[in-house]
Amino acid sequence: MESFALTEDLERPERGNFEILVRRQLQAKIQLDGRRMHTLIHQPIQPIEEKRGFNRLPEPSTGDIYLDIEGDAFSRAEAWSIFSGSHTAIT
Repeated sequence: MESFALTEDLERPERGNFEILVRRQLQAKIQLDGRRMHTLIHQPIQPIEEKRGFNRLPEPSTGDIYLDIEGDAFSRAEAWSIFSGSHTAIT
């Protein structure tokens, strides 16, 4: 992850979308910075758009649980790496 984050000249892939590769590198840089600073870092995606991302969710009600599950697209392991997180709404 560190070498990917620090690569200065990304090569356009033979297959796939170069813009997505650039976004994934930015995410890797954020994760690397967080590891080095021993803290969680986030960078909101801008501009915030209606009906995109979390804005697609309904307004929260007490007791709602939001669950996020993500996989590692670059995992070389035989088993999938899956990350999950949840948040309970308190209103």
